[in-house]
Amino acid sequence: MTELVYPSDAQDLAASCAAIFLPAALPREGKVAFWSPEGNPLRGEPGEITVVLPQSTVDVGEQNADDRFSVQVVPAVVLSVVEALPMLVRARSHPSAHPAAACWGAAALHALHLVAGGKLLPGLTSADHDAWRAGPLDAHDIAQLRAIAAAMPPEAHATPSSSARDGIALPEPEALVRAFFDAVADSLPRTPAAAWAAGAPFAAQAPQWLPHTRTWAAEAVAGMDAGVRVSLRLDLSAFELFDTPGEGEEPRKGAAAAVVQVHSLADPTLVIDAERLWAGGGSQQFGPRAEIDAVLAVRRAARVWPPLARLLERDVPDVLTLEEDELYELLGPGAQKLAAAGVSVHWPRELVRSLSASAVVRSAPGSATDGTPFFDSAQLLAFNWQLALDGDPLTDHEMDLLAESHRPMVRLRDQWVVVDPDLVRKARKRELGLLEPIDALAVALTGTAEVDGESVPAVPTGALAVLRDRLGTGPAPVPPPAGLAATLRDYQQRGLAWLDLMTSLGLGGCLADDMGLGKTVTLIALHLHRDRPEPTLVVCPASLLGNWQREITRFAPGVPVRRFHGASRTLDDAAGGFVLTTYGTMRSSAEQLASHAWSMVVADEAQHVKNPFSATAKALRTIPAPARVALTGTPVENNLSELWALLDWTTPGLLGPLKAFRSRHARLVELGEDHEAAERLARLVRPFLLRRKKSDPGIVPELPPKTESDHPVALTREQASLYEAVVREAMATIGGAEGIARRGLVMKLLTDLKQICNHPAQFLKEYDGLKGRGALPSAGGRAPLAGGTVDITGALLAASDAVLPVPPLSVGVPETVAEVDPGAAAVESPSPVAPAPRAPGSPSDPVHSPGDDIVPSEPPMDPVRRRALRSVAKQVGRGEFADDSATGVDAPGTRPGTPHGVRHGRERADGSGHGSTSAGTDRQGRAIRLAGRSGKLALLDELLEVILAEGDSVLVFTQYVTMARLIDRHLASRGISTQLLHGGTPVAERERMVDRFQSGDVPVFLLSLKAAGTGLNLTRAAHVIHFDRWWNPAVEEQATDRAYRIGQTQPVQVHRLIAEGTVEDRIAAMLADKRALADAVLGSGEAALTELSDRELADLVSLRRPA
Repeated sequence: MTELVYPSDAQDLAASCAAIFLPAALPREGKVAFWSPEGNPLRGEPGEITVVLPQSTVDVGEQNADDRFSVQVVPAVVLSVVEALPMLVRARSHPSAHPAAACWGAAALHALHLVAGGKLLPGLTSADHDAWRAGPLDAHDIAQLRAIAAAMPPEAHATPSSSARDGIALPEPEALVRAFFDAVADSLPRTPAAAWAAGAPFAAQAPQWLPHTRTWAAEAVAGMDAGVRVSLRLDLSAFELFDTPGEGEEPRKGAAAAVVQVHSLADPTLVIDAERLWAGGGSQQFGPRAEIDAVLAVRRAARVWPPLARLLERDVPDVLTLEEDELYELLGPGAQKLAAAGVSVHWPRELVRSLSASAVVRSAPGSATDGTPFFDSAQLLAFNWQLALDGDPLTDHEMDLLAESHRPMVRLRDQWVVVDPDLVRKARKRELGLLEPIDALAVALTGTAEVDGESVPAVPTGALAVLRDRLGTGPAPVPPPAGLAATLRDYQQRGLAWLDLMTSLGLGGCLADDMGLGKTVTLIALHLHRDRPEPTLVVCPASLLGNWQREITRFAPGVPVRRFHGASRTLDDAAGGFVLTTYGTMRSSAEQLASHAWSMVVADEAQHVKNPFSATAKALRTIPAPARVALTGTPVENNLSELWALLDWTTPGLLGPLKAFRSRHARLVELGEDHEAAERLARLVRPFLLRRKKSDPGIVPELPPKTESDHPVALTREQASLYEAVVREAMATIGGAEGIARRGLVMKLLTDLKQICNHPAQFLKEYDGLKGRGALPSAGGRAPLAGGTVDITGALLAASDAVLPVPPLSVGVPETVAEVDPGAAAVESPSPVAPAPRAPGSPSDPVHSPGDDIVPSEPPMDPVRRRALRSVAKQVGRGEFADDSATGVDAPGTRPGTPHGVRHGRERADGSGHGSTSAGTDRQGRAIRLAGRSGKLALLDELLEVILAEGDSVLVFTQYVTMARLIDRHLASRGISTQLLHGGTPVAERERMVDRFQSGDVPVFLLSLKAAGTGLNLTRAAHVIHFDRWWNPAVEEQATDRAYRIGQTQPVQVHRLIAEGTVEDRIAAMLADKRALADAVLGSGEAALTELSDRELADLVSLRRPA
């Protein structure tokens, strides 16, 4: 036969021809032939094969069976197995492939899986030549082989069988597929270099005659490709060795026996005792090699467990008599070794009772059990092993018997029970130690405990079980308290009942409802319901002091309320009612507050103490109270350590030490690798954290709809040129930096790019001449860092709402850090250098609050660098602007990218409309033009034009105070009434601003994102505009909730402005992914971007121009 290969026609062969396997004496010499049953011509000069075809020229009905078929020689393309494999694999999935080719394609795929899985066995042919076989085949492999064979059409095995004595016979499909598996197994390992690497035997393509290795080959694969496996069934019917003899009686000698069972691999339901198999009872079902394969299996098992060698001395390896120690060994290491060798051990069903162990937490001897609240009791709780038989706990006496046992079986409750050695060890060492109450509670809530690094089931008892059940069944309804001048909604009633349950048990809680769902009124109701003589201490941002006082006066008239804040603060005569203070004042006066008796301490906007190592969080922990409640709409903003910080304050010790919490829970959950860890953590924290969202069914069905829109904004030519110039300059510098210096430069780059996306004037710092209502605050009252240098790490961590004053290579540049809360004795900063202390009660005391924006006095941009940037920008922008007036950008009053002279919107007679070019003066006293230079500002003008024309009010948020002032000045030039709230706004003025906006006096409210993102009720607004993006969607949603909250009656539209093709665009995509993980772990935002490689960073910040 002529072997032809047609690579270009491979697809045609696989699609149009039948395939057939032609086995050979050497498996690797087998061939695959492609032929056409319809007699279609084959391209080229094909070879020939002999096949059996049906007769078509005779009357089939009048012929004998053999006369209906004829043996014919037909053209065929004959290929080696290796050459044919790709075509067969393609035929398996080709929609028009011949069924015969498709079947052999399925066989090829499974053969490849066998080889890839290392299922290869060395062997010899009948002529003692080396040959690989596919094996060992497990039950799945055999089932696959049989399924392929059963699906084969006649054309797939149409070569006549040479073994047929009379008539015409086709080969059995199953045997043919098995031979094909062997051919693939014998072909693929024999690569051209295999013989050089491993020697000729079993590697060379040419036959290797190896008669001297026949014994080795048989031993190497003994039983591995067998059709049976063996197991041991223990027969203890005569086993009475452990019975106690009567008086004067001799101990009765019985015997335990291991009966050898033989299992069919082809049909796992076929099982027979070896004795019956040797007697001929299963030769038909198990095959002629079953006895040989069973002996070989026992021989292999004897290598790992020597007592089985005694079976090989018997004519029939049927029953092995066991000594007592051998029986005991089969409970532990012996059974494990046999299992590894494929031999399982079966104990009598009546002996395999469920003897189990669990960790039990109960009151320790001598501990307090007087029914006091959980945390008021100083008791320690005992932690012991408890063994149970079929779920029924054993008595101490029974566990003592078990502990004293040195035998594989013990008699418990009038029956023999097989004993696991591990359970005996637990019975001997039952005491696991003592637990603190909070640790015991964590064990009870999760149902598991960690013992010697292993998680085991745990069961609480006594008072602890009652406590767990109370938490599990939920709170009982609480009637509306007397004195509450409000009707609580259903979910608020449930929140009140939950808080009452947690505080009455001495367990704190975190009420984490969405912003605007009435956490304040729920807490006021809890205070009234508890009716304690001691006052409730509320710690909140300074901006919320007025809101708390108004709400208490409104919903609990007559209840005393005082502010512990300002120069004249005192706790004299503070008995009952509420005491309100700020985080800063609490931090500076923690010792004074800790000395006072409180009925409850409340931390509002508790995310302000999410850093457990901050001075604020440490101070809050020093104030004792029988009940602690945290209120927050965002229990997790960045990572699960923040959740730990909140719950470790409300319920100290619940989650263990932070380091252990990170390794045991947080890291696995944040990576999304362990769903069981997430569920375990959820079970632990669920009773201590109550969270409802506005989107939950039935919470606030009366809330109007909220529509959120992202507005892509094109950069102006000036912005695009500056953007590319800054990226080019910064990437060149970042490439040569390392460590903290590199992180500082990356943060500086990101800040610069975000400012450019907002407005070139913000980046170029052209706002120093803005006076009047838009003036920047002075640097007065701020404490410089020692040495007059910038602490880059501290600045990066602290400057969450400001332009970062960190120019490239800024170490050594004189700078100061703005004060966060003047109610504190010192500015809290991650810097190790403490700022100069300032006495509480200074004139600026009531001004700021933690979390407000930090407003540093920014140094002017170096004129040399400004000129260099403009020069580079000029080149990048192809000469589009040449001086500070940016004459090449879009003209005032035009949309970015529209022809010059085309104006949109209204022109004001006083020049304050879109056509106004002056919004202030720069540092040199020259007029600066804001309109026409920023795509975002132009879009803001358009949005405000529509919003104000419809008579609506709007909130405009930006994270930068400087940008807010530029917007404020720009809108003032257009005659639009605005007001601006930022971290430097005094508390009293904040309250007046809220009142003016809510009454409709001012339609546009400009707000700093961090300073005004929490605690304000601004339901007058029907629109919320986010001028720039914050790195965490939870912060933006909090700001949006100033308008979208209870009391809102009109639909709310949220507009997010995103600079198209910039880093903002890519960050927006990241934020969208974070929102999809609602209530899950959020990423670490801007800080994580500092760890990007240079290439990743360049991809993030590079400007992508729209096509």
